[in-house]
Amino acid sequence: MIIKVKLIQKNKLMTSLPVIFRSEFNNFQSLNANQAWSLFFTAGNEDKNLGFNPKTGRIFTYLLIAIVVVGSFGKIIFTQLN
Repeated sequence: MIIKVKLIQKNKLMTSLPVIFRSEFNNFQSLNANQAWSLFFTAGNEDKNLGFNPKTGRIFTYLLIAIVVVGSFGKIIFTQLN
């Protein structure tokens, strides 16, 4: 009984750890865009929240690139108006 309780407590501890601290995470494998964005949005707690469709990760990546490009052009244009 005590051993079973300890195993249950250990399993709860392992699942409550953020995914980046779990022993089975990464092992020097490359991350795809979905895993990277999921880790970013969940603050490192889960790497599979966005699913397995690679288009989802690309959308967030392209959205970030578009925001940076538009912001840069806006800064250049509006600083030249003075």
